[in-house]
Amino acid sequence: MRRAAVGVLAALAVGLVAPIEPVSAHVRTRDPIEQRYAVGVRVLPLEDTTRATPADPEGQTPVLASPTRALPTTIYYPARGEPAVQSAVRAGDVAVADARAAAGPFPVVLFSHGAPGTPHDYASILERWAREGYVVVAPTYPVTSIAGPTDVGYADQRDQVRDARFVLDRVLALNRVSVPDGGLGGLLDPKRIAAAGHSMGGLTTLALVSDCCRDRRVKAALVLAGVSQGRDGPPVRHPAGPILLAHGRFDIAVPFTDSVRAYAGARTPKYLLEIRFPIAGVLGHLLPFFPAAGRLSSSVARVLDDFLAGYLRGDRPARPALVTAARSRKYLRLRSAR
Repeated sequence: MRRAAVGVLAALAVGLVAPIEPVSAHVRTRDPIEQRYAVGVRVLPLEDTTRATPADPEGQTPVLASPTRALPTTIYYPARGEPAVQSAVRAGDVAVADARAAAGPFPVVLFSHGAPGTPHDYASILERWAREGYVVVAPTYPVTSIAGPTDVGYADQRDQVRDARFVLDRVLALNRVSVPDGGLGGLLDPKRIAAAGHSMGGLTTLALVSDCCRDRRVKAALVLAGVSQGRDGPPVRHPAGPILLAHGRFDIAVPFTDSVRAYAGARTPKYLLEIRFPIAGVLGHLLPFFPAAGRLSSSVARVLDDFLAGYLRGDRPARPALVTAARSRKYLRLRSAR
């Protein structure tokens, strides 16, 4: 994979493509927490002054070398008030800037975007998790958000893993600071943290739970069409469970075999969700995870949400429910080892 233009294609996926089937609100009656919260959003101007950002050696992008690593981090969180109804195709139309937070603490999802992309490209996904009672911490990485997966993108992956750890360090420190003083005021539950990521961000997520770069604060991993073996990147070996990998069988941006490889080497409990709907072209890399895919993406969302509920929130009935949800859909195939 040379360049999976997540930013451009995500806009195409959620804004220009007609839904495969009519989209309705993602509602489940089994879990009373789901759909409960309004959503707030806040951007933290984080920066690691101890490490540098490299320039793009290929000269194809305007990335300039910097002595620091700027990591503006978007926080989506459960807020007080009535939940807004999310549009079927528009992203970023639910969260309210600096809304008053609901009473926490809430489980945390550390999300790593694809390349080249930003957290905003995934707003429809991240807002959904915040509505369901999670705090989503989504850094904008200094290289893969701009340069995409060129050589420097792969070579920068080791530092991107360090970026993720740095961001987690900083938000957990701010969690101990009151809101009036600029902190998060106990909103995060530091004992319930998952990592999630798409595409190149999937490699970052896998590294955080693998032998090379294990962060033991991360209790579960969710990998969406993730890269698992990149040039010059951290070696992904024996990812720790619980882990769920979801990937389109016909993805041409990141081959499905990447997830098969990661699943084979992962420790249990582990799940591999194969999305078999024949979506043409690079859109197969994106559409299954965005509302524009209609009932398909709704079915995928349910499996992802059950995984988070079962392994991060401690909702044990959600674990068999994710298996049932996957196996009840024609275009989904689930492998698991528990």
